[in-house]
Amino acid sequence: MTEKRSLSARKMPCWGRFCPAAVLYTGFIGWVWLGTSYRISSDELIVGCGPIKHRFPLKGTVRVRSCRNPVAGPALSMQRLQISAEGVLPLLVSPADREGFVSELKKAGGDVRVQGDVH
Repeated sequence: MTEKRSLSARKMPCWGRFCPAAVLYTGFIGWVWLGTSYRISSDELIVGCGPIKHRFPLKGTVRVRSCRNPVAGPALSMQRLQISAEGVLPLLVSPADREGFVSELKKAGGDVRVQGDVH
């Protein structure tokens, strides 16, 4: 006669179910935090924020103003610049050197208008 054995699956501890999710979440937040970048080409501002890339055209009139809008965006601090142009949704950025960033935007061409103080 053959003996039947019942094999019971080992139960995973409660914390073990959440560990992979926590690692993935932490990795994603790190990717967004460390992967946020701003590049200015001759005709567009390219914003990278983790897996997301956004291209903002620098054609026509581009308005730049200082703001503290808490809306989510590729801006890691509350000292933000709002960049807007005709026909494009406004973009919030927070470069480390705000004056240098605005200077580079002006060098890229187009009509860049600064509203208020960007310090």
